[in-house]
Amino acid sequence: PLASTDSRDLLLGLALPFGVHTVVATYVRKDDKTARNQDARQSALAYMYAFSKRTDVYTSYALISNKNGAAYTEGNSEEPGTGNKQFTVGLRHRF
Repeated sequence: PLASTDSRDLLLGLALPFGVHTVVATYVRKDDKTARNQDARQSALAYMYAFSKRTDVYTSYALISNKNGAAYTEGNSEEPGTGNKQFTVGLRHRF
């Protein structure tokens, strides 16, 4: 399926830093305006812990809800529309 070329999209994000901790939340809405009405919603939550100014660890979870055959995915799903959840853990160092 092809992605819609006529849609109204919304992205809301919030990052709450407190000391060495940061919590991030995002919400994405795709409102498909074509006859197919293939809407999608995505919510994500992340946590980061800073070891220093340049190094941190992080974890996140994201979930997509597709409607009417929309094929949006999280991560590296091989089949469009099948990967609706993603969990990540990582270590980041800025050079």
